[in-house]
Amino acid sequence: MNELTNDETMSVQELADSLHVSIMSVHRVLQNTDNLNGTVKVENGKPTKLNEAQCTRIKMELEGHHNISDNTAVKTVSNDMEFFAKSLELQKYATERIAELEKINQEQQQHLSITQPKADVYDAICDSSTLQDLQTVAQTIGITNVFKVLIADGIIKKEWTKDNILFYRPYSDYNDYLVLKDGRPYVVDGVSHVRPRIFVTGKGITWLTKKYEK
Repeated sequence: MNELTNDETMSVQELADSLHVSIMSVHRVLQNTDNLNGTVKVENGKPTKLNEAQCTRIKMELEGHHNISDNTAVKTVSNDMEFFAKSLELQKYATERIAELEKINQEQQQHLSITQPKADVYDAICDSSTLQDLQTVAQTIGITNVFKVLIADGIIKKEWTKDNILFYRPYSDYNDYLVLKDGRPYVVDGVSHVRPRIFVTGKGITWLTKKYEK
């Protein structure tokens, strides 16, 4: 680099101090900026004195570097804000979804509270090893007027005992499902009577449920 012979105004160190940067920052600008290297006064291979135009150019280069840094910082903040906004949006969606699931769970719990008693009775009947009374089973699975329904469907028929007591007998085709047994004796006008009753087998409970439960 050629030495300056006039217009010397400021040393490199003085310029660095006035700009509040390191002397290395000024040297870096001197090395990387066109039209400066050949006009700066040097001693022992290092720049020493700068004229007013050179100082102004270096100052502009350094300030431009700071602006780039500032722009980078602004861009970083902008990206952070965008990420934060997306995080809030995801959080809002998650909150709304949790509320929906809680509502569905409450509805299911309410439905279960209604159907569970019926299911408990049905399970108790199915688990029992003994025969179950037809009317009790019919009430459990929701059949009203069970005898009328079974007569209409040709499953049971009306009969009379020897002392003219009406009872219902299953047709033989349904003996696996329905069983006729004597009920408890009862007394009318001092006379003891026994009315046969229809009971349901475990297999019959499943059959009736599939056939009639709504």
